Amino acid sequence: MTEFLLKKWKEEGKMNGKQFVGSTIVSTELVNDVAANYNVETKIGLTGFKWIAKMVKDFPNLILLVVEKKVSDTWLVAL
Repeated sequence: MTEFLLKKWKEEGKMNGKQFVGSTIVSTELVNDVAANYNVETKIGLTGFKWIAKMVKDFPNLILLVVEKKVSDTWLVAL
């Protein structure tokens, strides 16, 4: 999902260098590598919806937030 969205946004000229990928401490580290391939920073936060909401509030330039839990995978995309 991360690769797909970053590739699509790059092709559409939506990347301006201010975006980042938000992830959590339990998410796969592969997300970091994918983001780095697009020169996009990855920010790591704690797990839980209150921490995810804080990340969205603290970083208003957020384009993609990846949340991956042990039981199920959840993808939240914020534009």
